[in-house]
Amino acid sequence: MFKYFRLILLLLCSNIYVSDDLNMKGILKMTKQFIDKYIKIPLSLLLTLFLLTSCGIVAFNTPETEGATETSVTIETEPPYQVSEYEQYDKNYSKELSRFLQEIPDADYGGGSFLIATPKPSLVLGDETVSTVLSKNLETRNNYIQTEYNITVSAKNVNPQIMFDEIKIAIKSVSYYADLIMIPQNELGRFAVAGCVTNLSSLPGFNANAKYYNASSVEAGGGKGKIYGVAGPASVDPDCLSAVFFNKSLMSEITEDNVYKLVRDGQWTWDKFLEYSNAVSTIEGDYYSIGTQNTALYIEDLIFISAGMKYSSCDGVDLPKIAFTAETADPIVELIKQVKNHEKKYTDNLSAISAFSSGNTLFLIDDLSTMKTISSSICDWGVLPLPKKTAEQKAYTTLVSSEDALVYSVVPTVSDSQKSANLLALLNIVAYGDTPEAYAEEALSYYLRDNSSAGMVETIINSATFDLVYGYSVSYDTISTSTFQAIRYPSNGHRSVDYYLRAYGGSFNYAVQRLFGK
Repeated sequence: MFKYFRLILLLLCSNIYVSDDLNMKGILKMTKQFIDKYIKIPLSLLLTLFLLTSCGIVAFNTPETEGATETSVTIETEPPYQVSEYEQYDKNYSKELSRFLQEIPDADYGGGSFLIATPKPSLVLGDETVSTVLSKNLETRNNYIQTEYNITVSAKNVNPQIMFDEIKIAIKSVSYYADLIMIPQNELGRFAVAGCVTNLSSLPGFNANAKYYNASSVEAGGGKGKIYGVAGPASVDPDCLSAVFFNKSLMSEITEDNVYKLVRDGQWTWDKFLEYSNAVSTIEGDYYSIGTQNTALYIEDLIFISAGMKYSSCDGVDLPKIAFTAETADPIVELIKQVKNHEKKYTDNLSAISAFSSGNTLFLIDDLSTMKTISSSICDWGVLPLPKKTAEQKAYTTLVSSEDALVYSVVPTVSDSQKSANLLALLNIVAYGDTPEAYAEEALSYYLRDNSSAGMVETIINSATFDLVYGYSVSYDTISTSTFQAIRYPSNGHRSVDYYLRAYGGSFNYAVQRLFGK
């Protein structure tokens, strides 16, 4: 239990700086969520800690905690999230986190440094030039790790090509490079084939089934018992995820449906998307139904994955295999054609964001970073996840951009593999649940127009989906030809899914055998 008392002390005594432009309401909410998330203890114990540490605290009433005192502090500000019957999740991760932390052995690293080489150090340390919800969240996480393990998390900014070259030199000289590396998913195969990353399954204590790792990233990390990269809440940059931005004014002319409620009820489907798109023609004026810009080159992939499909599958024991057939894929290809060739689609992919910002387009399918561009536009907009194929589909799924999504890997010459395994897990455990909330809250403070969109952003982050074919196509192009190209080409009128599976399916099997062994 002492581990958790120290975590509370860290939070209560941390020197939290709030800049003038930061919404104070967000910090208060984050503080309460952090306390609720890591441990629920009676108010009397909090007061005892207060007396022992001489730190100031804000007491929050938590009546759901058994035996909690009715005492509370009234705060004269509204929380940034407005409670509603369909827009609020129950975000109590405390039990899971307590269990996760028990998996990590106690250790004292003597005040040393834990180095992560990455092309995006802001995902490790936050943006040190500004005080934002997300940056403070990362700072609090790193402070906890430093307090608990007596080690400082640090980051080295290095682009993937330079990292690749430096690691090869380090391996040749059998010298230390970094405790962890973060590389784009589409580089994973190149690093693996060159021997620049080790099999994570060989690390002591590494748990591939842990809930704090993205399950699809584990499946996409390799095959035949080999996992060369893994992602989690500490590595996924939400900016690399796609969303459906919608014009609220145009939507109100088309339907009385509450589209946010559709999402929450699991009823947001591509049929609904097309129904609304078709209705644009009934609005007086020159309006468009759908636009794509940054996502235009891989919109087929986004729709395919959002429909609950996968390009490849792997159970971790056997070799990866193609996860679709012509029979299962053909209906999705027809759906893609309906979206891409919609009669009211905005066809200039270089100016689709501008057209949406001007209020001329109902839907814009683009990555989440687009909200920074359109934050001050005249269009009153909201955010939704990519639709499901049917309401019965289990969950919303959002394909990550393989060029921007990062995975964690370990260099073979790492000095202490146990330390790397411990900190890889700990980074993702402490970020679990909390970092997606921090991103959504920061988006609400600076970019979003309504509280409901913040909940949608969190839904999108939690739906992040990886697929092996993007990590290893750089090594064998037949992997791409037999998977995502087998969907893209027919969606644009070139041959059929059946043709590409018959022509290149065998080459896929050969490629994965070469990569991971028979």
